[in-house]
Amino acid sequence: MKKLSLSFLLSVGFIACVNAQQLPIFTNYFFNDYVINPAFTGSERFSPVQITYRNQWLGFNGPQTITAGGHTFLENQNIGIGGMLFSDDMGGAISQRGVALNFSYRIVLNDRSYLATGLAGVINQYAYDGSNIVAAVHTDQSLYSQQNQVNPDVNVGLAYVLDDRLKIGISANQLIEKRMNTWNEFTTGSDNRLVRQVNFSASYLAELSRGVELESYGIFRTTFNTPMQFDLGSRLLYKGIFYAGLAYRHQDAVSILAGYKNRNFVVGYSYDYTTSELNQYSTGSHEIVLSYRLKVNKRRIVSRSVRMLDQF
Repeated sequence: MKKLSLSFLLSVGFIACVNAQQLPIFTNYFFNDYVINPAFTGSERFSPVQITYRNQWLGFNGPQTITAGGHTFLENQNIGIGGMLFSDDMGGAISQRGVALNFSYRIVLNDRSYLATGLAGVINQYAYDGSNIVAAVHTDQSLYSQQNQVNPDVNVGLAYVLDDRLKIGISANQLIEKRMNTWNEFTTGSDNRLVRQVNFSASYLAELSRGVELESYGIFRTTFNTPMQFDLGSRLLYKGIFYAGLAYRHQDAVSILAGYKNRNFVVGYSYDYTTSELNQYSTGSHEIVLSYRLKVNKRRIVSRSVRMLDQF
């Protein structure tokens, strides 16, 4: 009964509270930075094609997120292009599916650094299916309805990259803040809409010794109407073939990270131990990334004095 009640609350939470977090979270942020900030499209020294699967809050019907996409850099035009298909079952009755197309333009500052701007056009379909909801009070028939709405939206971003080691970015997702007319029709007195989320990220890859590097990163998220949430993490990379690390998400989880690369194929995994009150119901979250690198970008902005591993 507790599992059912909690799943039900998660389902209707999107309807009841416009300020709730609506975008999926990735523990393996370094694989999916172009999803959060389109300015990072084409920022890697390779062209990844990848699939991410996240199963959040095991133990009850928690969110499950699947993304499939990739990005590349067109060296002669200083342009990055990419795209992503996504499916996000938010737990219970709410889900969204859609597509995003990314574009970035690189402004070279000098032989060590560049500035990039990014834009993503997004089309998603939010769906509500209350046919399987079991409520203690049956007077509100809108709980059992089925609703769908297709929404166009825009993500924008700005990024600064130095020596392919320091990366700083700021982005805004769901810029339009599309009003959810279908939801408002059956939740009287509410103003449900997609809420704009602003993200600030920074990462730095430091060489500790020959063949060993340490990447530290942080990402801060806010809607300005809800408390800021942040992730902090570090991962140790060994000879560009293996990494392991730890991460912390404020008031949510502590994570362990691991990954392995064999030629052009990469697999990354993370496990989140839930630290919030949800740990009474959940055994944690799992996330896995499968990536294949099509090519290496030969021309890049990086100082000759910096020795780079073929890292993740």
